[in-house]
Amino acid sequence: MQVINDVVIVEMTRTSERTISSHTPLSESSGSSDCASSNLLLSLSKIFCHHRSWSPLLLKMRKAFMFGAMQVAKRIPFDDKPEYIDYARGAYVAVQLLTLAMYYYCSMRVKKANDLTVIKYVNAKNPMSQEPGELVTTTNRDYDLAEISKATRGILMGCAMVGFMHLYLKYTNPLVIQSILPLKNALESNMAKIWIWGQPATGDLKRPFKAPPGLFGAAGQAGPQTDKAAIKEAEKAGSGKKDE
Repeated sequence: MQVINDVVIVEMTRTSERTISSHTPLSESSGSSDCASSNLLLSLSKIFCHHRSWSPLLLKMRKAFMFGAMQVAKRIPFDDKPEYIDYARGAYVAVQLLTLAMYYYCSMRVKKANDLTVIKYVNAKNPMSQEPGELVTTTNRDYDLAEISKATRGILMGCAMVGFMHLYLKYTNPLVIQSILPLKNALESNMAKIWIWGQPATGDLKRPFKAPPGLFGAAGQAGPQTDKAAIKEAEKAGSGKKDE
């Protein structure tokens, strides 16, 4: 979902800028639009990016990076030089393929390592239900493959959204933004840290991964529980599944 959220942030900001500029005199449109877009991007980034496991400093850096990329995309003269659109399309497709190739490489590393160490954890229970959290019994191998599959689906869903925005709504800027962010997100993902950068699966990279922070960096939904008491309680309740 991270790719989709990035697209939503960029396009909502871009739409806001168009609305502002259409009601602002020409002499004031540039400064007002940039100021409004900056404020809107900062607020929307907090809303749509709250689920990611970033420290407050990295969150600020990421928002600044997104804003900078958006400003660069705005200054590309697509209207004056239509051939730039073909370049943007080519770059976008190349980056998506490269990102998918990275996750495929990670999956090959996971299968080759074939780490069958069993892990048990209890998923966070539904706050709207009185039922206890679901007990999950899996292996490091299956857990990593599930994470890679989840990331791959996110990329494909992002491609569908960008395709709709570009081909149907005739937006071009998402091609530029999403030629940068998916690769950046993939390189910073937990799977890349473990299987590409060779970081040990300890601390924040210990499986199961910790729950990301909530809105505005506050505590989000409860993450998976790995303590013996929670696992024992879930086993007694009989609510569990086993990944094959």
